[in-house]
Amino acid sequence: MKKHLTINMFLSLSLLGALFFFSHLFNWGLEIYHYSVIIFFMIIYFLQSIILFNFSKTSIQFVSIYNFTTMLKMCFSALFLVAYYVLFAHLFEAQQNIRFTLFFLGTYFLYLTINTTILFSRGGEKKD
Repeated sequence: MKKHLTINMFLSLSLLGALFFFSHLFNWGLEIYHYSVIIFFMIIYFLQSIILFNFSKTSIQFVSIYNFTTMLKMCFSALFLVAYYVLFAHLFEAQQNIRFTLFFLGTYFLYLTINTTILFSRGGEKKD
């Protein structure tokens, strides 16, 4: 679990740092919503990791809990996007909203790919 949490923290801090650096370097003028996406996924994956490693005693429980938490992540992600469009989309042009959605989806798949690879890699760690 420590490895999983450490990699997620490193990924989140790296993404936040890169986003901050490139937004200032290229003068992108990103809104706080872009940073909140990374924080959102960091929290979601921390919670999933804690739930998985504290409540799964057998491999069948692990798979069941993983599937359930993955479904919850998808639902919360959809709610996040809906909330963005309901609350903030009218403040920006359509092109900015599309860029935000693409950023959100890219971040979603980056976290999904890295975390799935960590959880199901060979020689994975045992519960701490």
